[in-house]
Amino acid sequence: MGAFPYIASKQRSEKFLYSLPINFVPVRLFVASDSAFNRIEDIHGKRLCIPHGYSIGKAEQTVIDQFAMKINRAKDGIGCVGQVQRGWSDAGLTNGYIQAIKLRHQTETEDPIRIFPQALYSEPLYFLISKSYPDAQLWMDRFNQAFVQLAENGQKQQIDQLFLAALSKQ
Repeated sequence: MGAFPYIASKQRSEKFLYSLPINFVPVRLFVASDSAFNRIEDIHGKRLCIPHGYSIGKAEQTVIDQFAMKINRAKDGIGCVGQVQRGWSDAGLTNGYIQAIKLRHQTETEDPIRIFPQALYSEPLYFLISKSYPDAQLWMDRFNQAFVQLAENGQKQQIDQLFLAALSKQ
């Protein structure tokens, strides 16, 4: 019936209904661990890797425009890490909950990237339902109503805390 998590995009909004924002993910910039870029401002005019299939939303476009970056594409997020390590791209964007040390087992190298601590933006994530699904708007309204109730009674905040605690243990 529906899917989560998705960011908002013009293309998706043509086919899907969006819920209220369920949570927000901080987005951070990463560079190669041996990069000479020591400040986010150092990436001005450089190459930014974004995986194929990832939407470039308003927030990503703001970063691209603000830093006059050129876009390179890779197969996936790990592909972007590889491009940045090899110097084919200068930087990438990552979910702010990911830590560089967690990538060791996927890339087989010591801390393949360095993630800047400051978040560039916070990306809202949504539950989606296809507009072609029977009674899609009714289902979305029900979902949003239940979500508001979870937030009002404090259960959403409890779920968020459990999620953050689980992330810190990985």
